[in-house]
Amino acid sequence: MAKAKAMDEVDDIFEIYAITEKTGLRDSLEKISQVGQIVQLPEIQKGVQCKSVVVDGSCITHHHLNEIREYYPDQEIFFILSNITNETQLKNVVAQCAAYKIHMLDEHLTLDQIKEEVHFELFQSRITKRNKIVGFFGTHSGAGVSTTAINVADVLSRCIDGKVLLLSLNAWDPADYFLDYKGKYLSDLNVELKTGSLTDERLLDSIHQYSEGSFYHLAGNRDIKLQRYFQTEQMAQLIQMVEKHFDIILIDGGCHFDNAVYAQSYKASEMKFLVTTQEPKGYQGYWPHIFHQIIEPLGGKSEDFMLLVNQIRPEVTLATYRDISEALDMDVLAIIPDEGFLGPTSIAQKTLLNQSGASSEYIRSLESIVNSIVVGCGLSLKSNVELFKQKKGFINRLFTKKSKATG
Repeated sequence: MAKAKAMDEVDDIFEIYAITEKTGLRDSLEKISQVGQIVQLPEIQKGVQCKSVVVDGSCITHHHLNEIREYYPDQEIFFILSNITNETQLKNVVAQCAAYKIHMLDEHLTLDQIKEEVHFELFQSRITKRNKIVGFFGTHSGAGVSTTAINVADVLSRCIDGKVLLLSLNAWDPADYFLDYKGKYLSDLNVELKTGSLTDERLLDSIHQYSEGSFYHLAGNRDIKLQRYFQTEQMAQLIQMVEKHFDIILIDGGCHFDNAVYAQSYKASEMKFLVTTQEPKGYQGYWPHIFHQIIEPLGGKSEDFMLLVNQIRPEVTLATYRDISEALDMDVLAIIPDEGFLGPTSIAQKTLLNQSGASSEYIRSLESIVNSIVVGCGLSLKSNVELFKQKKGFINRLFTKKSKATG
């Protein structure tokens, strides 16, 4: 990084060699104010004078990374992933990029997001603003991501001074079954997002407002054929549009991570919650593969997430929340008790758990999450509302035991 600063001090100009056939990539990189001339070529050429190289993986495969590093031994090099179809291939690319000190960029980034990553690595400063977007993700199907997100959104909407949107960006689950939903779906907006013709008026008409408070919802995809076909620019456009109209956005990101919907949800989220249960298939099975194969190679860290242990049951044969915290190397923010039959009963009755007789422990767990969002995103509370004060109970006793054990 000292090298980049030294180059900056010399002449304040970074010439970038963009190895790509996409003029859009060059145009985006030209928006970096400190960058002067950009050279774009569709192939590798040894004699091009430059101070950094951006390689489009759809144009030049990873097999040529050693050759590029040989030609440019001292330059910062960026490689944009493309068409990675299996774990072995990804591991090879990760290993090569590490060996040749090349920055690897996610294939699901927009052109502007690629520009931001290049800008950061070269100049060590972000040009993105702090947002008010919170992402909920799961270690496995059935972890309770949608249930948790919608209950948190409901509680949050009743205590902050502003509009709350639950954005169900889950290509596998529309999450429209908790309440009497009358809005449109992510899949209904697909064509307009793809063609860039979605208007603010059409978007707002598609979003459902629930009868109580300032709680809004756009349900996810219900077209099975579209599950893996939502595109990066579409999702980035949708998130940017809703940001203009809502004070806080909670994203239900589900548990599928190898697609543009997840990538944009992860990228946009200022705060990230990971929902898991005591089931080994999640925290021991599915999640480690996801983390090591998709999230970690692209710079993600376990500390990016705050852990929510859902459906907790105190049986001695099950993993404790401390076991799960250690296995995932994440701090536990809230422990959400198992409400048994109340879950499916509330769905059948079109009411939320927090409004249909849930235990005080369940309510307190939601309040803990809401408190963290209010403070973390700098939200304004209604004049007659204060941050929830946690009373002694099930969750507090568990945390007390942890502190004694580690003290």
